[in-house]
Amino acid sequence: MKYRLCCIALTIFIWIGSAAATPVGNIADPAYLSNGLFTYERPYGVFASLEADFISDRKYKDHSGDFNLDTYGAKIGAVLRDNMMLYGFLGTGRYSDSKKINKYDLPGRIAIRQIRIKTDPEPVFGLGFKAVMYEHKVNEGVFLRIGMDASYRKIKVQDENAIMYASVYMSQPFYRSGEPITDTDYTLDISDYQGAVALSYQVDNFVPYVGFLIMESRGHESIALSKDASFNYNGDILLESNKGPFVGINYCYSNRFSLNVEARARTETALSCQVLVRF
Repeated sequence: MKYRLCCIALTIFIWIGSAAATPVGNIADPAYLSNGLFTYERPYGVFASLEADFISDRKYKDHSGDFNLDTYGAKIGAVLRDNMMLYGFLGTGRYSDSKKINKYDLPGRIAIRQIRIKTDPEPVFGLGFKAVMYEHKVNEGVFLRIGMDASYRKIKVQDENAIMYASVYMSQPFYRSGEPITDTDYTLDISDYQGAVALSYQVDNFVPYVGFLIMESRGHESIALSKDASFNYNGDILLESNKGPFVGINYCYSNRFSLNVEARARTETALSCQVLVRF
């Protein structure tokens, strides 16, 4: 029966992942990773992880395009009482998009029909807190857990060679609709605030989980033309949908190591993977 439940959870994960914020991760991590390399079975310790996250299809209000943000980095933090984690994240992120900005307050009565952006890797940093709020031992090696995760992540990217297609009605020089504007400097600054609750079901070494998250993603973007100082657009951006499900599965080894894969949907289409060790 317990293996059947694990297979059902894995099937749900594959379905959402193929259909499809900051990675949530398994909220049960501190509970089942109870044996550190150096701290052994003490109820406290430190951990480190490597993480990759691939986001696409994130929708911001007044924008329509092909949002893609890939981040790679490391988490390091503390385990407290075998049921809480405090952690920090540091890594790099690469952003690309080809979008239309549907706003009426652009300068010079400009209509941005398309702007193509592709940035070099830029620094990403974040903080987070994870806790197991409820744990029930169903059977030997089988645990049901409910937990929460709260996190913050920030990235600022810039492309000094963005390509823009626009129609400008009252600005000099006049850009025809079909002409690409290659001297475009684009900057995007994003802050993600996220809270999530999850249910996990550990079956020996496998820990599938499913949950629901709420994310507030706010940012600021600016567009400037090096050949036309009169054009300098600055605007705020806000996430169109801020709620969605996530699902994932962990494989743990010797209560010290875990491998994780997770998918998220609705707020964005995302897939992440992580390897974690407790010291």
